[in-house]
Amino acid sequence: ALRSHSVALQFPDELLVDSATVAAKLEEATGSKMFILGDTSYGSCCVDEVAAEHVLADALVHYGRACLSPSTRLPVFFVFGRRPVNVDGCAAAFRLLYPDRKS
Repeated sequence: ALRSHSVALQFPDELLVDSATVAAKLEEATGSKMFILGDTSYGSCCVDEVAAEHVLADALVHYGRACLSPSTRLPVFFVFGRRPVNVDGCAAAFRLLYPDRKS
């Protein structure tokens, strides 16, 4: 298990509203210092290792969609969101795109 003393938390703009709550809960649960990266150097999907280094982070937790580019400077953990899926609508769209040719 990786034990980090300082962790950078990278949120996309649409999740920044929840970042302070997440950071506080993680600090309480782990005893590690959390740093919120609020202005990433690149797109929200790219890991901002440079900003994490500026706060001397041991690790980075990246929230939201990600391009999964490899990290070379520190361990990165990805947290992906979950969105509800309309299974019936998805199945109907699939059947329209790929009709059963045997029937």
